[in-house]
Amino acid sequence: MKRIFPVPAVIAALLLVSCGKSAADDAIDISGIEMPALLHEIIDANRANVFAPLAPDFWETAEGLLTRGFTMEEDLRIAAAVRELADKHHAWYDLRNPPEGVPEGTVTRAEAASDIDFFFDILRYGYAGYGYFGGDAVFRPLRDAMHKRLAEMEDVISVDTLLGILARPLQEIIFDNHFLLHTFSFRAPPQSAFLNDDFVVRDTADGYEMTIYGAVHKILEITFTDGEPADCIVPTITREGEIAYAFGLLSESARYGREMASVNVTLLLENVATGAVISHDLALNKVNTPWRYDPRPVEDRPLIEERNIRGITVLENRSMWGPWTGRREMYEEHVNFFKVGENARGRPALIIDMRWNYGGSGLLGFEWVRGFSGHPPQDQGLVAFALATHTNEALSEDPSASDDDDLTFDFLPWYSTALGEWSEDPERGPMWLLPEEYPDPKLIPNDTPVIVLIDGSVSSAGEIFLSDLMQMENVVVAGVNTAGVRLTGGVIPAMLPQSGLEVRFGSDRLSLRPDLARFEGVGFPPDLWVHPRDGMERALAFIARYGIPR
Repeated sequence: MKRIFPVPAVIAALLLVSCGKSAADDAIDISGIEMPALLHEIIDANRANVFAPLAPDFWETAEGLLTRGFTMEEDLRIAAAVRELADKHHAWYDLRNPPEGVPEGTVTRAEAASDIDFFFDILRYGYAGYGYFGGDAVFRPLRDAMHKRLAEMEDVISVDTLLGILARPLQEIIFDNHFLLHTFSFRAPPQSAFLNDDFVVRDTADGYEMTIYGAVHKILEITFTDGEPADCIVPTITREGEIAYAFGLLSESARYGREMASVNVTLLLENVATGAVISHDLALNKVNTPWRYDPRPVEDRPLIEERNIRGITVLENRSMWGPWTGRREMYEEHVNFFKVGENARGRPALIIDMRWNYGGSGLLGFEWVRGFSGHPPQDQGLVAFALATHTNEALSEDPSASDDDDLTFDFLPWYSTALGEWSEDPERGPMWLLPEEYPDPKLIPNDTPVIVLIDGSVSSAGEIFLSDLMQMENVVVAGVNTAGVRLTGGVIPAMLPQSGLEVRFGSDRLSLRPDLARFEGVGFPPDLWVHPRDGMERALAFIARYGIPR
């Protein structure tokens, strides 16, 4: 694989003109940046993991996870029922603010039974993860068990009781971070980041070494408290901006029925000077996210905002979702992202701060990369399968949108072009649109060093933007793993007609890692592990260190 960063001589030639320094005395001089060789190796290894090749049995396994047994008659029946409730489906919907509190009201047993059937109908024909989580073999017996439980109840039940009947059994089956049933979420068990960067670890000819108790020690062994080996040495940026190593790992944060604040390991160390061997207990503390970086309410912040910090251009991108009332506003935001990317071309260095980016429209990041590099990114890192049914078409229709919904996005190359085009012709569908192939990773030429800051709250479309950025040369990612919210996409709202219970799920896309490893709740890893609260200072120190010292 081609090195992500050009060799130092090339960088020096590209950066003869440094960015204008700010008036502040601490402006960073970044002319003549030289990236350390160690960073090339770290990024190459991480990109090979993120953009993994297809597993030998990928297509066979993937097709076994897709819903089967669709019929046109049933799809059209459910779509018609959905359209009768179109106003209700979208009246409550706000991606940023899910429902809160206990639902009020009551329903009869017959009304509750009707809602149960409607719920499973829209899941089968509208939820892209239906087959992934077991399909008819799992969901039909579950629906029958719910009806059986309902039959044992009083003639009138509370809506809250119906919510419990629906949600609690599903929480043992569905692990999809986009799935919401009123106040119940169905999150995949998160792989939390644990980190300790109090010590600087360096990789030497004799192995990893660190300074502790005033002396240099070689790390002989790292174990968990139960004696099992602990693989927890990760690349980082030190406070001084140096590329080195720290102690970090991903782990389930909940064990033994409680939430863990830290993971303890024991280091077996040898004094390099004396040969004395000692042990040292070390706590890796959980990295809690989201870390609030902007006190302004979400609706008061632009989606992407340029700042200048110590002479470095910083683009802050906290969201990919705007308060759009129609397609024209959405269209204009896509154009804006393209222009912001285009305007950033030629900067000597760039920091993109994506911390706390919970997602929105996946095409915004696509447009930024296309504007910045002049090349459209590929759909990489995950393989998408598109569900095309009349039911999810009906669920996605929003009658409350403005009158400019006939505005098309023809100039935007959509991610799923390889999946074919869905037509509303009633003679076509329901079906899955399969990708013709998974493209080989291809790096996009880019001469500008770009540092991307991430944290554990970056999710959904934020992760799409990140995967687009990682396809460019000269990009390094610092922080901790993203949230991992990509299993299903095309999130739509629905409302159960009798109870008014609110549902949200990914309707038109199922995405799998090419190596079939788990992504949901795991996310994309950083190249360099840095606590998110320190991300900006470490990035600036990194740029200053590998430029000309002041």
